[in-house]
Amino acid sequence: MHRLSPRERVDRALKAVAVVLAAAVLPLVPNCAFLSATGRPCPMCGGTRSISCILRGDIRGALDWNSCALPWVAFAALIASSWTLGALFGRGIDHPRWWSRSCWVVFAVLSAGTVVAWFLRLSGVAFPWPEAA
Repeated sequence: MHRLSPRERVDRALKAVAVVLAAAVLPLVPNCAFLSATGRPCPMCGGTRSISCILRGDIRGALDWNSCALPWVAFAALIASSWTLGALFGRGIDHPRWWSRSCWVVFAVLSAGTVVAWFLRLSGVAFPWPEAA
């Protein structure tokens, strides 16, 4: 671990606050702009309602709305907790070289999984919308 400068602590605190604010404001967001413009759902359509379900502890409801939101929330929580701990305790975690690559691999896998689930949902093969079920 290394000691963080005051500027790095403020930076991490602001990032952590931004994640918390985004989670608080997310349920207030109106309809998806992509859905409004095209009439088709975007890859994360249902994500807002899914995250709302996650925050209430309704995992089944979250998976019904958007099965990809749960791993995205877990990934975001892991990163946000690292920022929060750094801001609170003034110590940065010295991640090994593989950590950065691993984060990018997780991001790529989550992105690919989200797109695949989107295509499956649009084609009607899997993941029906809760309203249709």
